[in-house]
Amino acid sequence: MRLPQKLTLSLLASALLILAGCSTTASASSTPDTGTTSASPAEEAPSRTVLSVRTERHLQVALHTAHTLLDGDEPPTSRADVVACGPSVEALVAEDMAPELATQIERLTERGSRVVACGLSLNQFNVNAEQLHPEVTVVDNAFVEIFRLQREGFLSIEL
Repeated sequence: MRLPQKLTLSLLASALLILAGCSTTASASSTPDTGTTSASPAEEAPSRTVLSVRTERHLQVALHTAHTLLDGDEPPTSRADVVACGPSVEALVAEDMAPELATQIERLTERGSRVVACGLSLNQFNVNAEQLHPEVTVVDNAFVEIFRLQREGFLSIEL
C-alpha cells in the first residue's frame, strides 16, 4: 500500500522531530547538574599582561599598574611586562634614573615580570643598551615583541 506523498513527508518530519527531541533530552539528562557553573579556562588561569609605553610619565604609570595587577585578584595576574619604546627608553638610563623608578623596575623583575626596551628606539634616541638599568631587557623591535607576547596569550594595553 502506497501512502500519499503529503502524508509521507508529514510522518517523516514528525519522526525527525521526535528523534531530535530524544537526543536533546538524552544529552541533557546524561550530564548531572551540580548546581554550579564552571569557569572557562580563561577565567580560571591568571592573566599575563603587556603594557606598552612611549613617554616617561606613562612608564611610571605602567610600572605602578603592573604592580597593582600582580598584587590584586581582579583580574588575577601572574605576569605583567612593561615594554618601552620611543622617548620612554631615555628614562631607563641607569645613571639618570630616579631611585623610585629603579626600585619599581627591580621589584617587578623580582616578581617574574620584565621591563623591556625597544632596540630601534635606543638607536633613534642615541641610547647605548649598556647604559640602561641592569634589569632592563633589550629587544630588537618592541612591536614584534608585543605581537609575540600576544600570540602567547598576553593581554595588551597601550598607553
